[in-house]
Amino acid sequence: MESLAIPDVCGVIILPNSALFPNSGMPLNVFEPQYIELIEKALEEDCIFCIGEASSDLQASGEAGESDYRACNKVGTAGLIRMARRNPDGTYHVLLQGVIRVAFEEWVEADEVSFPLAKISPLPDVPVLGFQAEVLNKSLCESAEPAISSMPDVLKHTLRQMMDNIDDLGVLTDLLAQQLVHDPSFRHELMMEPDVEVRVQTLIEYLDLGVA
Repeated sequence: MESLAIPDVCGVIILPNSALFPNSGMPLNVFEPQYIELIEKALEEDCIFCIGEASSDLQASGEAGESDYRACNKVGTAGLIRMARRNPDGTYHVLLQGVIRVAFEEWVEADEVSFPLAKISPLPDVPVLGFQAEVLNKSLCESAEPAISSMPDVLKHTLRQMMDNIDDLGVLTDLLAQQLVHDPSFRHELMMEPDVEVRVQTLIEYLDLGVA
């Protein structure tokens, strides 16, 4: 997925407490006029837009997604529309698949659109290699198992298959984080971290608390 061409300037949907991890999916019920415009423009072009998370200050003010969108957190995710259905009332149901972390470098003023528009740059993973990756992978899977064991059978089977078959530790960490981490502060910490080793250790710390 990271081979997909990511535009330099991209529309952004800003949501409170809503980190989308790369390679994971996010269903969206899009009803705000500015975001309906964003979806329709993306569908006309490359089907790509970003999810940004409103900063804690913006959430506290109750103004997430409004004119002061520059208070969005600095890291988000560029995603690809996998499904979009227009409802009779003009709203959309969308399934977005995360592709890669991006930095929001600059917010763009554009009179021709009403939605947030940002210059973005990709933030590739800083990988872990060799024996250290194997050690971290084993520790991560062991820490995730108690949380996975209490899940419905279908999801349990899917997550165990992922742990068995995904060799990329960064991808596995993001997929497990999307499913197992519910605390907004931990999700934010994991979302902001491009270093896979640090991200894995943070996720293990969370899982070992037994709150997943």
